[in-house]
Parts: sequence; structure tokens; C-alpha cells
Amino acid sequence: EVFAYPIKNEKGNVTHVIELTRDITEQIRLENDLRKSRNQYLQLANSAPLGVLSCDTQGNITFVNPAMLDILGSPSLELTKRFNVFTFPPLKEPGISKKIKQTLKTGKDFQFETNYTSQWGKDLALRVHVSPILQADGSIEGALVIVEDFKEYNRLQNAIAKSEQKFHNLFEFSPNGIVLIGTDFKILDINRSIEQMTGYDRKEFVGKYIWEVHALLEPEPKDPNNRKAYFEKLFSKISKHNKYPYQLEREIRDKNGQIHYWQEYFFQIKVNGDFLLVSIKNDVTEQRLAKKALKDSETKFREMYRLFRLIADNDPDMLWAKDLQGRFIFTNKAICDRLLGAKDVNEPIGKDDLFFAKRLRNLHPENPEWHNFGEACLDSDKITLEARKPMHFEEYGNVMGKFMFLDVHKAPLRDEQGNIIGTVGSARDVTEEKQMEKEKEAIQAEVKRLATVIEQTDVAVIITDINGTIQYANRAFEKDTGYSPEEAIGQNPRILKSGEHPKEFYEDLWATITSGKTWHNTIINKKKDGNIYYEDAIIFPLFDSENKITNYAGILRDITKEKELEKQVRQMQKMESIGVLTGGIAHDFNNLLTVINGYTDLGIAKYGHDAKIRSILTAIQTAGNRAAELTSQLLAFSRKQIISPKVLDINETILRLKKMLKRIIEENIELEIYLKPNLPKIKADPVQIEQILMNLVVNARDAIHELPADSPNDKRIQIETNAEHLGPEYVAKHKGAKVGDYISIMVSDSGVGMDDSVINKIFDPFFTTKEVGKGTGLGLSTVYGIVKQNNGNIYVYSEVGKGTTIKIYWPVSEETESKNIEEEEIDYAQMRGTETVLLVEDDQFVREVGKEALEEFGYKVITAANGPEALELIEKQKIQPTLLITDLIMPNMSGKELAKRIKEIFPSIKIIFSSGYTENLIVKNGVLEKGIHFIHKPYQISHFIKLVRQVLDSDA
Repeated sequence: EVFAYPIKNEKGNVTHVIELTRDITEQIRLENDLRKSRNQYLQLANSAPLGVLSCDTQGNITFVNPAMLDILGSPSLELTKRFNVFTFPPLKEPGISKKIKQTLKTGKDFQFETNYTSQWGKDLALRVHVSPILQADGSIEGALVIVEDFKEYNRLQNAIAKSEQKFHNLFEFSPNGIVLIGTDFKILDINRSIEQMTGYDRKEFVGKYIWEVHALLEPEPKDPNNRKAYFEKLFSKISKHNKYPYQLEREIRDKNGQIHYWQEYFFQIKVNGDFLLVSIKNDVTEQRLAKKALKDSETKFREMYRLFRLIADNDPDMLWAKDLQGRFIFTNKAICDRLLGAKDVNEPIGKDDLFFAKRLRNLHPENPEWHNFGEACLDSDKITLEARKPMHFEEYGNVMGKFMFLDVHKAPLRDEQGNIIGTVGSARDVTEEKQMEKEKEAIQAEVKRLATVIEQTDVAVIITDINGTIQYANRAFEKDTGYSPEEAIGQNPRILKSGEHPKEFYEDLWATITSGKTWHNTIINKKKDGNIYYEDAIIFPLFDSENKITNYAGILRDITKEKELEKQVRQMQKMESIGVLTGGIAHDFNNLLTVINGYTDLGIAKYGHDAKIRSILTAIQTAGNRAAELTSQLLAFSRKQIISPKVLDINETILRLKKMLKRIIEENIELEIYLKPNLPKIKADPVQIEQILMNLVVNARDAIHELPADSPNDKRIQIETNAEHLGPEYVAKHKGAKVGDYISIMVSDSGVGMDDSVINKIFDPFFTTKEVGKGTGLGLSTVYGIVKQNNGNIYVYSEVGKGTTIKIYWPVSEETESKNIEEEEIDYAQMRGTETVLLVEDDQFVREVGKEALEEFGYKVITAANGPEALELIEKQKIQPTLLITDLIMPNMSGKELAKRIKEIFPSIKIIFSSGYTENLIVKNGVLEKGIHFIHKPYQISHFIKLVRQVLDSDA
């Protein structure tokens, strides 16, 4: 620091200068340091988040930082400094001014918290520290106020709490599985997604070592030591390289045994100074499967493309695709070799037809016709694109010096959105075919002339080429097959194949005709509508002038009706044979029973007073009656029995047949019978009712037998009766039904059931679903006929696999009872007589028992073994019988013929016919002809004698 003073003379002029110099370097350094320190503190104060304010002892504000201005709500520094701390409202209202006064007075520090709302509407929560500012001598220079707004702190604390809650929610409800693992390898926590992904509860994982948990999740058990070592090594790797999450995929098995694929991410975090390992797990099973499916699809696509390329390059037809500019985007080998002259299938890509046409023409510039193919292709491309649909063209010209005729098909090429992006095409070289076309036309003309000759025949005729393609079919072919000639031409006769013949059948056919021979056989074919029919087929080759086979011809005659007729005849013959057999057995057996029962009746009449003898004879009589019931069943089966409609109780009839029905269905099938009591009577032949029930129950039994061994169905047949009224509403829905009162007879089974195709045919004669030889096909048709004959109705309901119910509605009878000769009391004294009876019977024992019975009651009896013998007795012995009793079925002459002859001799003679079965000689539709007297063998003597007396006493 320099001070200079001038020295002046008496004239006032400066003659000398006095200069004083002082070293103030340290002072300047200290002042700079002080200024620097002061600036640093000011900068610190101004930057601090805490409010800072200072004042002198008079309360004048000497410093205030921006944070304090913000806390106080003061708009500016200059405005604030104008106020006094003792009167400034933002300091006075919260009590800060008071504490400043106390500090300035006492020199003490004060700390306190206060809450208030400023006049500017600002809510404050302040933590205040007031301290004195001291001079070097310790005197108070002013006060320093530091204010912290801890409302923001509270807000931050709440924000932290909310953040922690958000983190907890994020952790707990994250769709990804999250596992927290401590440094000791124990699981600290898992979220809900892990529970859902594994099926295990949180308590089953938390606190366990990571390798213990993974032991539960491994698809296949592993060595525990290896498992532990694996995770220790894995965690070490993660802790060393924690810059990026460590990623891996794992296959796991959940608690239910289901396999899943996880994508796992591992990384470390630090919480409160401790390191935690976080594992985030995504179930990527669907992605994994989708990725595998995509990979498989790509592999399949590549393989399909390879196969497509292989097929395309081995296809003799030319194949290609072009863009909208006509440039090739795909070609096969055929078009490259035969049309474009390209070196391989890749060369044409990006080039058009004209490029190759020009290049080929340049090989022979002297001959412009050497290759003129190409332009036509461009024209057809344009037509196809404009048409926006598949098109057919015939393109031709010279290709590399040879004429070529192409059969071309083109279509628009579309992308996935359906936009047209080019064309695709195929071409077949038909040059040879076109050259042969004229020859074929000539052949076809000849075939047409031949067809004219046979067009009107009723026999189907077809002509094929050597490959079997039909070139001609006449109208009879349409009648037989359903295919018109137009539909058949161009097809192969395989369209008629029924599947009824083995492969060898057709191999023999082709082997025969291709060797030049004629094949003749019956063939089963299928019509257009799917129906099967039979044909008598003659198929033979046609030869050209060089004896080469050019065509095959077939003459096919529909013999379906003949086959069906043959089948029906065989079936009828079978039934007739069985009927003759059963009828013959019944005839002979009934003759025997007539003798047995007749002598038994006579024995009881003569010796019945002896109890022991009567007991024996009664037993024989009972056995004979049972045997007669068996023959009655045989006759019912063979339909040789005379029908005698009676008013009857259907419930009593069913109960009477119960034992027999149980024997039919066998022990392993339950028969349940539910009969509605007090039902009205019906009028029916008991034999027919028996026949109906037997047929229905046998069919039900067979349906149950057809059930598979593991079927859950109960083996059960139910018979149920009820009274029902069929009203107009029911009749309108059921064709053939009539309004009225009916008795319903329902037979249900738990068998295999039937579908609609079977239900629609079950009443057709000869229709059966049983194996050949195991069913006649007449059972249900007979039931149907009986029901309809009696003005009833029959309906069927069935479900495949569940069973069948057949319900019969039988009209209620207006009559209440029928007179029954067998139930009337017989007065033997009135049965006696003295008339002459001619007894004609071919069985000696029946003849003798009849003679003895008649004589026992006083009649004069003349016997004959047959018709001619009886006529001879009349002629030679001149007898005049009042009554003729004759067997119907006898050798040489039937009983009906004999009666006719004797009636001519004795017009007034009475006649009784007798037989084990009738052979329809005296019945019509099962009912006796009017005026005919008949007694069925075997008969009881009492009934026989009573009928004799009744006939003799009658006016007829």
C-alpha cells in the first residue's frame, strides 16, 4: 500500500515528493479469503433447501435465502428486507419473532416446531432453530434463523410408504412369479403367482433352501449334492456379473404333476445394506409349445417345399408363376427344358417369355418360324388378369423347330389378403393327342353308330377305352345305375363299385379281358343313390384291324329282382318246409294223443270208481293235455291252426303264458309283468295273442343277447298292459290309428336297440337283422298282420344301445263274454244215440278208440281206413249212415273229397271233420268255412260225443 505527499517551495511549486510504502500482501490475502469464504457461505445458504434468515439487534433483516422466501411466501428479497422480524407476519404468526427477541435478549438457542396457515393460504409445518450471532468480543450482533418445512418431509414419508405399498402390490400381484432369496440361499418370500404356477402354498417354500424347493419342482429326481452345487455356482456367477439379469429356461413339474416351461431371470439388489437375489419367473409353456409348433411348421414347410419342388420338377406338365409384369417368379423343369430353353429353374426368375423367345430366335435368324411361341402367352396372361378368374386356353406354335400344341390353364395369383399379385399356370403338351384326335373322332363315330343299334335295348351297355374310361353308355345304363350317359362318359366304372367284392374279384376281371377273353359273372354294384343292385355282366375286349385291344365293352343286365325273388323263394321254401315238418309232427302226434287221451277218458268213465285207477288215469290225462298244448304251439308256429276269436281277458292270457315265456327267455334275463287290473275285454284268438307275445319276447331276448359283454344295461324284458283312449289329436299324428278305446300291450327290452333305417323295415316280410339261417324275417310281419287284421295298431320306439319298446293297441270288445263249449256241464245221458255213424280214419288206434267211444254211447259204428274203402263199403254193403266222421288228411283221398262224394250219395248226411291240422282244406284266413263241423285232435271223448250229438240234432 503506497502513500505519496508533495513538498512545495515558497512559490507553491512541488519540488519534492515523499512516498510511504506498507506491505499489505497478507491483508489482501486475508480479505480475499474472507470474501471467498463469505461468498461460499452465501452460495451455500442460497442453495440450501433450508430457510435461512439473519437480522441485527434491532430486528432489521440483513439476509434471507431463496428457500426462506419460499417458506415465508414472500414475493422478493427486496420486499422482505423492508420488514422487521418483530412485525413481519410470516415470522410473527408462527411465533418465530418471539423466539428471536428471546435469543437477542438472552443469547440462547431455541428449537421448536409449529404449524400454521399463512395469510397467502399456504399450509406450513415448520421446524425452527434460532441462535444468536456473536461478535469477536462475545457481544450479540444479531440472530440467525434456520427453518425447515417438514410438511414436505411428511409428504415424502407418505410417498415412501405409498411407494413401498406399490412395491408390495407389484411384488404380490405381479403376473410374473417372483422369488426373493437371501445370501444364505434360503427363500425369503414368494408372490401369489408362484403359488398359482406351482400349486404349492407360500409356507411350503419360505424358509427352505432354494435347492430343497427345486427338488419339489424337478420333473425327474436329481442328486441333492449336485443340485446344491449347481445353485451355489449359479449364485456366484450372478453376484459377479450383476450388470445384466442372468437368464435361463427350466422345465418344472407342478404339484399336480403337470409339466411347465419357465423362463427365469436372476439379479441382485441391495436392501438396507443387505444383498438379496431376485428371481423372476415367466411361464412360457404356451410360447414354448408355440415356438416348437412354429419350428415344426417351418420344418414341415421346408419339407413341403422340397417335396413340392421335387413333384413340380418331375411333373411332365409345365408349371409356372408370374408377377403382374409377366416376369417369372417360379418355374419347373419341364417349362425350362421344353419351352424356354433355360439352363435351370432359377434362370427364368425375373425374366419374361419374350426374353427367352428372342434368345431362341437368335439361334436361327435365317428362319423366323423356327421359334414363334411366346406372344400368345402374354395375351392369355392379360385376359386372365382382366377376367380375375381361372381361364383355359389352347396355345400353339413352333418351339425350337417343332410344332407344339399346349393345353393351358391359368388363374390369378392372390396374396393372403386376396389381392391379385400375378398369375399361375400349367400347360400340357397335347400335340400327339391333337394329332390323334381325328383318329379318335373316327373311332367315336363308329362307336356312335354301334350305340345307335343298342340305344333302345333294355340291357345296359357301356364301352370304355383301354384305361377303363367310359366312352359310351346307353339309356338303359341310366335306368339301371341312375347315372345319365353324360355323367358316365369320362368316368371309370369304379363309380359303381359297391365294396361287396374282394380285390381279387376285380383282378380276375381285368386279367381276363386284358388277355383278350370274355368275362361273364354276377357283379354287385352300387347305384348313384347308393342302393345296391345285382348285374349279370358280360365284359369283353374290342380289337382293331391289327388285333390290338382298343376298347372294352360291357353288357350288363339288372337281375336284382330275380335275386330277390330267388331269396324270397328260398325263404318261403324254408318256412314251408318247417311248416310241413311241424304240421306233420303235430298230425302224427295228435293222432297218438287222441288215442292216449281217448282211452284215458274211457278208462275214467268205466273204472273211475276205483280211486287208485282213477288217480293213475288222471295223471295220464294231465300229461296228455300238456302234450296237446305243445302240439298247439307247433301249429301256431306253422300257422296250421284254426283261428277261433273269443272274448278274453288279456291279463289272464298273459299270466297263463308267463311260465312258457320265462322258459323262452332263459334264466339270466328278468321278465317283469305289470298288468293294469280290471281291464275291458278284447276279442281275439288266444292262439294269435300267444303268437304275438312269443314273437315279441323272442325278439326282445335276442336283442339282449346281442349286447356286448361290458354293456351296463340290465338284462330285462317288461310286459305291460293298460286301458287307453286314442283321441283325434293322437290319431292325427299316427297314420292308420282310429279314435276309440283300446287295450295297450307293451313289450320293452334293454337290448341293443335299432336305428331308423331298421325301424322303417322291421315289419317288412323277410326282413331280418339276424345272421343268415338264424331268423325268418316273418315274426314281426306276422305280428303286424294279426294286429291290423283285428283293427289294431302297432308302434315301435327304439334307441341304439338303450333298447326297444313295441306297443300294440287292441280294440276293446263290445261283447262281454264268449260261449265256451269246454266250460259247459255235460249230461252224458243226453249224449247217447242209436244212429249209424261212418268213421273214416287212416290211423288204426284213433279209429278204434273213436269206434269204442261211439259204441259206448249206443251208436252203430262202421269204420274205414281211407276214402276209397269207405265208398266201397257204401256201395257193397248198402249201408246208409246218418253221420260221417272223417279225418281230413289221409292217403289217396282227402277227407274233404270223401265228404263231397258221400254228400252226392246221401245229400242229408251230417259230416264232422277231424284232424291234427287242416292244411287249409276247410278254413279260409284261418277261420272255419261256414257250415263246417270240426273237432281238433287230440280231443276229449266227452267233447267228441257231445259234438256228435249236437251235429245229429242240428238242422244243418
